[in-house]
Amino acid sequence: MLALLDGGMPTMDGFELLARLRALPTTATFSHLVYLGWGPRPAGAGALELGANDYIVKPFAPAELVARVRRLVTG
Repeated sequence: MLALLDGGMPTMDGFELLARLRALPTTATFSHLVYLGWGPRPAGAGALELGANDYIVKPFAPAELVARVRRLVTG
């Protein structure tokens, strides 16, 4: 399973959601890909430190997103 998380969501951002998903037994083993609207540092490093498997920075090419998703779901 894969969860795509927006790092800049209102109310609860993707980082808080990522931490909550990693803490739940039912979603802890999912792959988590965070997409960010700002530069990769420090936001990308923060996503990885919270347990994201990968991150991508907006704007991104659809082909790049597809490649990252494929890598995460196929191992």
